[in-house]
Amino acid sequence: MNISDDSYYNNVILAWDEASWEFQTACVEANKEYSLANKLGILHWDTIDMKNDQLTQITWAKDTIDGVWTKVQIYYNQFEHIFQELLAKEIDWESARMLAVELWFRMIMDLIAMNADDLRKGEIAIAATDIIDINHLAWERGKFFQDTMKEAMKKAIQTTQIAITAGETAILGTNPQAKYAQKIIEDLYKVLHEDINTDKNTLALVEKGLDKINAKLEGIEFNISWTALWLEVEEKKLVLLNGEYYDIIAFRENTTNGIIWPRANGVTKIREDMESIMGEWWENMTFEDFMDKIWLIKTKKIPENVFTICRGKKLWDIATGTTTVFNPFIANKLLWWLDGKPIAKIAKLIHVTGNPLKKISEWIGDKNYKVELNLGTTTVPQIITLLQVALDIPDEQAMNKRNMGVPYAIVAYPGDRPAIAKLAHEHGFKTSVIGSVQKKSPWKEDEKNTIMWVGLGNSSMTF
Repeated sequence: MNISDDSYYNNVILAWDEASWEFQTACVEANKEYSLANKLGILHWDTIDMKNDQLTQITWAKDTIDGVWTKVQIYYNQFEHIFQELLAKEIDWESARMLAVELWFRMIMDLIAMNADDLRKGEIAIAATDIIDINHLAWERGKFFQDTMKEAMKKAIQTTQIAITAGETAILGTNPQAKYAQKIIEDLYKVLHEDINTDKNTLALVEKGLDKINAKLEGIEFNISWTALWLEVEEKKLVLLNGEYYDIIAFRENTTNGIIWPRANGVTKIREDMESIMGEWWENMTFEDFMDKIWLIKTKKIPENVFTICRGKKLWDIATGTTTVFNPFIANKLLWWLDGKPIAKIAKLIHVTGNPLKKISEWIGDKNYKVELNLGTTTVPQIITLLQVALDIPDEQAMNKRNMGVPYAIVAYPGDRPAIAKLAHEHGFKTSVIGSVQKKSPWKEDEKNTIMWVGLGNSSMTF
């Protein structure tokens, strides 16, 4: 057999080479044009010149790998919807391309944020590396995936100035257990179809199951492992300096058509909850479909502003948004690690990946201080509100898994608040004071951390 006719060669070996080459080439070009690493002259990691005057106080560090697993399922399910609409000529190629690029861009920004914004000592995220394990990249679907993913990677580099060092794209081949299940169901369907006594409903049920597994085997599924690479200025420390009172300043997520996305913070639970309400392939359904699924009495509990923003949108547009990556601004603008002196005294940097009260109080890390939060001015991501309504999720349970609209916070001296707000505004970030860190009274050592106006019920809680 000619090697060019071999399916394994075409769908695994050749596809791996092509995908890896395309992603790496696209990222190298974008890194050279947009990345901070290139501007610092350290784009090639193996030739870092630590004697360069600009880098004398910088050390090299590497984070552990964060595997995303089920976090990406919303995205590749919706990619399949877009691709099927393209095949059916229900959407033109350019519109499909733009939708798919936006889809992957949201995913990449979310994954970069989960790594880069976890750098809470002021380190500057210089690069993100990825390793993609994918089931197959065959034919038109594979080419469409590669073309749109590489464009999204370039867009993410331009947006964040964080280089992406595209690692291996491994084509793993079809899951053998899934192929075995497909063969069993095909044999069962054949036997039932040939038996004149088979009930039509039974045959239809088996046929539906076969269609589902065929669709799964045909569609793209993958996992990405990410890690952040950064530079660190060691002598600059972020600590509470025995002050009596500090402001907690929250940074807001930017919106996508009014939608606020809760980051990859509990996204697996979001997907599972939405599937329990809407069923499989819920991503391409609409907000109106969602309302039809929940009781009428529950739809009346949806706040008017949430209803207005979600109306007419597909559920994937409500369940995902463009995640803000805060690290480039925080490290290199607010703290001025490389370019000069910081404009403010920052005591703590806090990436709120769930439960604002718990995360913030834990990162304060000093039992002599108490945290008081007020979320009355924050906007909870709409998907969280919808799930609270549909599944009667209590505020405390929602907060345990979600950031409740506080993705990132800093602890700073009150006198520095105007300068911080001004600089943030100049760079397109919205900030607001959501609470305080105060020294406990000597006679009140049992004072608890508190949070008010949480979630749908505007609850108050302590920790």
